[in-house]
Amino acid sequence: MEVSDDDDELVILLCTNTDPIETTETLNDEILVSNTDILAWDLPMILTFPAIKVQAHRNRLIEQSLYFRGLLSGSFLYKIC
Repeated sequence: MEVSDDDDELVILLCTNTDPIETTETLNDEILVSNTDILAWDLPMILTFPAIKVQAHRNRLIEQSLYFRGLLSGSFLYKIC
């Protein structure tokens, strides 16, 4: 099943980097990157941030990953404590 970008909503995945590479260039606590331009990512620079937000297309995540299919389709089992 193909999904057009027009019908696809975006989600933000927050990845916490508990061991960021220390650098004096990190001015913010987080960086936002898109999975559509993954080939242009500057990984050494991205890994200097303690929080990385990845913008992704929800429907593509559901189509290409069993984990995200369950999580984003509402059938992921979780317990609220």
